[in-house]
Amino acid sequence: MGYTPFKMRGHTLPGPNQCSPCKQSNSLKLGLDSSGVETTLTKGSKPKTSYSFSPGISKGGFKAGITMPKVHYGDAKKGTDTETSFGGRTSYEFGKGSKEQTGRNVFWGGGFRGKVSALYYTKTGGSTKLSLGLGNKGGEYCDNNLLKCKPARKVELFGKHNFKDKSTSVGVQGKYGALSVGGSYNLKTKKPSLNIGLKLGK
Repeated sequence: MGYTPFKMRGHTLPGPNQCSPCKQSNSLKLGLDSSGVETTLTKGSKPKTSYSFSPGISKGGFKAGITMPKVHYGDAKKGTDTETSFGGRTSYEFGKGSKEQTGRNVFWGGGFRGKVSALYYTKTGGSTKLSLGLGNKGGEYCDNNLLKCKPARKVELFGKHNFKDKSTSVGVQGKYGALSVGGSYNLKTKKPSLNIGLKLGK
C-alpha cells in the first residue's frame, strides 16, 4: 500500500521520501554580516589586511550592526603599523536578486539587486556606497531527501564616497559564498586597488 501525503489547508505535508526546504523569513534576525578577513593591494602603498568582527541585526532588506575591525599594515607578524578601529554599519538591499531562493530558483533564480550602505569607523570616518548588479542569494534545496544549501553569488558595480578625505572610488566586486574578489579606482588619488577576502553575509 503506497503512502499518500496528508493535505491540510492547501499544503502537502512531506512524506517519507520528501523534504521541505525552509522559506525565507521576514522576521528579525541576528548575524555576523561583513565579518571576516580581507587583503587590499593599492598601487604605491603597503598591503593592508583587515580582520573585522561585526555582529548585527537584519529584517527584510535592512541590516545594521557594530564593527570592530583590526587592521594591519605591512608585516602583521612583527606588529608594525597596526591600528584598531570601531564603528557601525547600516544597509538596505532591494531587487529580486536580494531575496532568499527556494526550489529551482536556488540554482537559476535571482536577478537584479541593489544595495545602499553607510559605514563609520573611528579611524577613517564615514563613507557611503551604492552597488548595482546581478545576484542570487542561494538557499536550501532537496537532493535525495537531504536538505542542502547553495552558496550565494553576485557580481556588481559600485561607487563609494569617503567623507573624511573627500575621495570617491568606483569598481567591481564579485562574491561566491564567503569568497569575495574585486577591484576599484580612486578618482582623487588616481590609484587602482585589488582586494580578496573571506566574508560572511550574502
